[in-house]
Amino acid sequence: MFPRGPTSRPDLLGQVLLRLHHLVDRVRVSAVCKPWRSGARLQPLPPPMPWVTHGADAYLDIANNARRRRLKLTTPCGRTCRGSVDRLLFVTNAGGGCFLANPFSGKVIPVPDLAFFLEEQTREAKFSLSYNVSVRVDKVVAHWPSSCSSQEPVVAAMIRSSENDKKTTIFVCRAGTVTAAVVKERDTYSTMSVHLRLVRDIAFFRGNLYAVLEHGELVVVEFGEGSSGKPAISNVKYVINNSPNLCFLGNLNYEDDGQLAAPSEVFLVESGDQLLMVVLRWLYAIFHMGHPTSLCLRG
Repeated sequence: MFPRGPTSRPDLLGQVLLRLHHLVDRVRVSAVCKPWRSGARLQPLPPPMPWVTHGADAYLDIANNARRRRLKLTTPCGRTCRGSVDRLLFVTNAGGGCFLANPFSGKVIPVPDLAFFLEEQTREAKFSLSYNVSVRVDKVVAHWPSSCSSQEPVVAAMIRSSENDKKTTIFVCRAGTVTAAVVKERDTYSTMSVHLRLVRDIAFFRGNLYAVLEHGELVVVEFGEGSSGKPAISNVKYVINNSPNLCFLGNLNYEDDGQLAAPSEVFLVESGDQLLMVVLRWLYAIFHMGHPTSLCLRG
């Protein structure tokens, strides 16, 4: 156990942090030891073990003997966890509100512009007689300002509608209650969003927002501060266009060796100082069942 105060040796603390695989344990060390940041810099820490959400604010703590725990959040009732953003949870409630919630402190950061935009998209679809339409957020990522800034993070959301599953909307906004005081204007939201065809994943990297598209194309979504003080998308620029190594994405490819490649999943992952495109692909064995045109798949 490290003593309180600045007397702890950073080199030893780095070794301790290296062996703590759970985020909660690292937070506890930081609470009793001031030089924990310098100690953490001495060793490249492995990523913390994930949590498995069970609903009703419960999660499974994999690192600590698979213990089931319960979150203490201050969001309104009827909330649902939709995913994680860095070390925060992305939560929605029955009233349509969107929040970033800290699972340790219970603090929540509202994301009102995202909630208003989702409400607007649903309303427009219903007015166009698409009564059974549903709008869903597939992923949310955040870019945090520098430590000397008091601004809340920029949030980017990957949104799809059941009306057109091939079209993906990327929406950028700034979290926090300050944005709610700005008058909601339809023209403002149009500059905060862009429509692309079948976005597979998004990620912030070095302050830029990247998206990988249907066939492995990589684009950067350029944005700055608009006239209303909110983020505004200015351009979408291709970084990788029609990569021949990724042409199989989204298709079924019959291989000469008797295998079938099913649709693949693509993820953008930051690793050190690089942004990696990770492809998860399934291969199935093919065998015939008498009829020359029938195929059976065995995974």
